[in-house]
Amino acid sequence: MEPTLRDGDWLLVDPDARPELGDLAVAHDGSRLVVKRVVDVDDAGRLLLAGDHPDHAGLRIGPLEHSLVVGRPWLRYWPLSRFGRVA
Repeated sequence: MEPTLRDGDWLLVDPDARPELGDLAVAHDGSRLVVKRVVDVDDAGRLLLAGDHPDHAGLRIGPLEHSLVVGRPWLRYWPLSRFGRVA
């Protein structure tokens, strides 16, 4: 997710927020959790996710049902030098 997020960033996630087009989302992808951006929402409301890194622009995850979405990250709290809201 560089440049938005880096390995080692710790995030607070709002489990009640439903990510929309353009938002970051935390979702289950098999046995792992991923943080990706919502790049499309289909007619059934399923989300298509992708990373922000330009080298991985063609990689997509989904479409995902909302039941696989954990929530929307909103704050980076570690490392302290990068503390702040994420978008």
